[in-house]
Amino acid sequence: METNKPKSKAQAKIDYYRMMLDSSPFCSQIWDRNLNTIDCNVAAYELYGFKDKQEYTERFIRDCSPEFQPDGRRSDEKAVELVNFAFNEGECTFEWMHKMPDSDELMPAEVTLRRVEYHDDYLVIGYTRDLREYKKMMDEIEHRDRMLKAANMASSLLLNSNIETFADNLVESMRLLAKAIDVHCVYLWKNTDIDGVLNCFQLFEWSPDKTMFYDSTPYEYDSVVPGWEEVLSRGGSINGIVSEMNEHVQDHLTPSGILSILVVPIFIDNVFWGFVGFDDCKKERIFTSEEEEVMRTASLQLANAFLHAEMMQNIHDQSLSLEKAFNEATKANQAKSEFLSKMSHEMRTPLNTVINMVTIAERQDSIEKKDACLVQIKDASAYLLGVINDVLDISKIEAGKLRLEPIEFDFDNMIQKVMNVVGIHAKNKGQKLRVDLDPTIPNILIGDDQRFSQVITNIFFNAIKFTADNGSISLDAKVLNQDDNKCNIQISIADNGIGISDEAQKRLFDSFEQAESGTSRYYGGTGLGLTISKKIIEAMNGKIWVESVLGEGSTFHISIGFQKALDQTRKINENEFKLEDYENLDFSGYNIMYVDDTESNRIIFRELLDPTNIKINCVPSGEGAIKLFAKKHDYFDLIFMDLLMPGIDGYEATRRIRELDLPNAKTIPIIACSASVFSEVVQQCLDSGMDGHVEKPINYEKLLEILIEALPEKENAQKLVLKNKNI
Repeated sequence: METNKPKSKAQAKIDYYRMMLDSSPFCSQIWDRNLNTIDCNVAAYELYGFKDKQEYTERFIRDCSPEFQPDGRRSDEKAVELVNFAFNEGECTFEWMHKMPDSDELMPAEVTLRRVEYHDDYLVIGYTRDLREYKKMMDEIEHRDRMLKAANMASSLLLNSNIETFADNLVESMRLLAKAIDVHCVYLWKNTDIDGVLNCFQLFEWSPDKTMFYDSTPYEYDSVVPGWEEVLSRGGSINGIVSEMNEHVQDHLTPSGILSILVVPIFIDNVFWGFVGFDDCKKERIFTSEEEEVMRTASLQLANAFLHAEMMQNIHDQSLSLEKAFNEATKANQAKSEFLSKMSHEMRTPLNTVINMVTIAERQDSIEKKDACLVQIKDASAYLLGVINDVLDISKIEAGKLRLEPIEFDFDNMIQKVMNVVGIHAKNKGQKLRVDLDPTIPNILIGDDQRFSQVITNIFFNAIKFTADNGSISLDAKVLNQDDNKCNIQISIADNGIGISDEAQKRLFDSFEQAESGTSRYYGGTGLGLTISKKIIEAMNGKIWVESVLGEGSTFHISIGFQKALDQTRKINENEFKLEDYENLDFSGYNIMYVDDTESNRIIFRELLDPTNIKINCVPSGEGAIKLFAKKHDYFDLIFMDLLMPGIDGYEATRRIRELDLPNAKTIPIIACSASVFSEVVQQCLDSGMDGHVEKPINYEKLLEILIEALPEKENAQKLVLKNKNI
C-alpha cells in the first residue's frame, strides 16, 4: 500500500516557483550553475519565436545573444559572470541585449536573476522584460524633448535679438530646428498678391552648404507646386516622400536632391501669410505628427520674429526724427535714477537716527537722556513717514489713482490748522509768519480740504526750509471772482529765502526734480512735494506757478475754484475730536480684540491703550480670531483686524465672522488696521464687512476717536469724559 510522503521543503519551493513560472505573463526561465537551460514558460519561447520549450532550451544560450553586449564585453563571458553573481548573492537585475534567432533584430531587455533552492543545491530563475516598446517610447519622448528644446532655444534667440543680431540669430534658429528633426534644409517664404494671383518669395534659407537671404523672385503657387496653395491655405501641411508626389512637384524638388519634405503654413491674424519648409535629403520618410506639431509652433515663432525685426528696422529708420523724444526719455530715466539715490539718502538718514538713538538710549542711565533720545526717534520717524507718504502719493498719481473726496469745509479753519502745524517749525527757526485772508471768502466751501491743505502745507514747509533763520513768510488769500454757486480764490505764499533761478523754475514741478542739483544734499527732501502739489491742484481744476528771483525769495501762487455751500451759517467740525478736550482716558468695562500676525504690532497696540484701562485680547491669526469670537462672542465690544496675514487674511476672517449664526456676528464693529492707504483697499475692507479703516502707523488720537465712535453704550462701562461734559 502506497503512502503519500510529505514533500521536502526544497521540493515544495521548487513546485512553488514552477507554479509561478508557468503562470507568469513575463518571459521566465531556469538555469543551473553551468548555464544550462532547465525549463521555461510559454511566454519565454513565444517571445523569441520558438515553437516549444524544447527548441527554446536547445537554442536560447547559443542563438539569442549577439557576440558582444553594448558595453563591448563578450556576451558568453558576461552571462556566466552574472549567473554566478546571482548564485552567490541571491539576486541581480541588469539590462541585456538579446538577438532574435534567425535574424539580426536586436531586443533590449531587463533581466532579473533570482536564486532558489533545489534539492541540495540552487537554481536560478530568470525573468526577462522586453524593453523594445519602452525604448521606442523613450526615444520618442527624447525626440520630442529635443524638438521642444530646439524650439525654445530658437524662441529665446529671436526674442533677444536686436537689429544687428537678428539675421544671424534667425539662421541659427533654423539650424537648431533642422538638427532637431534631422533635415538638410529649412526655409521661410512669404506670400504676396500679384494682380490677384497668390505668389510667394523666399525670405531666408539655411542649409549646411549655404545661407541665403531675400530672394525676392516671386513664384506662382499653381505654376510651380500645383495644389499646395489649396492645402496650405486651409491649414493643412505638405508631408511626404517626393517620389510619391505629382510630376510638377517632383520636377521642382528632385533636382535639389530632396527625398522627403514637410511644409507647414503660417497664419498671421487668420490670414495665410506664408510657410516654412523642411527638406530631408538623406532618407525617404513621413514626418511624425509630433514633428509636424512642434515645427508648426516653431515656424510661427520664426514668422513673428521676422515681422518684429521688420518693425524694429522701420523704427530704427525713423530714429533721427525720434532723437529728441529719446533724449527726453533718457533725461527722465536719469532723473528717476537720481530720485532713487535721493530716496535711499532720505530714508536711510532718519533710519540711522532711529537705529542709533535706540542704541544710545539703551546706554543712558537718566530718564532725561533717554527722553531726549526718544524725541530724536519720534522726529526721525515722522520725517520717514512723510517720505513714504510722498512716494505713495506720487505712485497713486502716476498710476492715475488719485481720488479727490470733496466735502463741505470751513476755509478759515482749514488755514488755521495749516498754520498750527507749520507755525511750530517756523518758530524754531525764529521766522515770522503773516496771514492775510480776504474777508469776502465764503465761510463754507465744497472741495477736498485735506488734499488742498496738503498742498499749502508742503509749500509752507519748503518756504521754512529754504528761508534763513529770522526770515519772514506770508500767506495771502483773495477772491478773484465769485457768483452764487462758485468762488475763485488765489492763494500766494511768499518768502525771502534763497530763491530759484530761471532755469530751475522750468523744471521745478517735474517729477523727481529739485530746483538745483545741490539742493537735496544741503537741505534734504525728495523733490516730490511740488510735483504732487501740482498734480493735486490740476486734479482740482486749478493752477499753480512760481515767481522767484535767485537770492531774494520766491512766491508760489495757487488759483483755484470751489463750489459754495448752500448754508453759510452752520459750523463745520464743531464736534471734531481733540485729545486736550478730555479730562480722563478711561474705557473700563470694554473688551476689544486686536488681530495681527506681527508680535511687535500687538505689543504697540496694547501699550498705546494701556492707560485707558480697556481690556485687549491679542490674537496672532485670522483663524484664531474666528475661533475666539465664536467661543466668546458676547464678551467683545469691538474688533481691530489686520489685513495681510498668512493663512486666513483679515478680509476672509471678517467675512467668516459675519457669517456666524451668533446674535452679534453681523453687528459687532470691525475696524481694519493696515499700512495701505489706497482707496481701493479701504473699499475692499468695507466690501468684506468691516466698518472702518485706520492706517498704520496708528495715530493715538485717531485710535481714541474710533473707540469713542465705535464702542456701543454699555452698562458698567466708561468712555472718555469731556471736560465739563459727559459723552
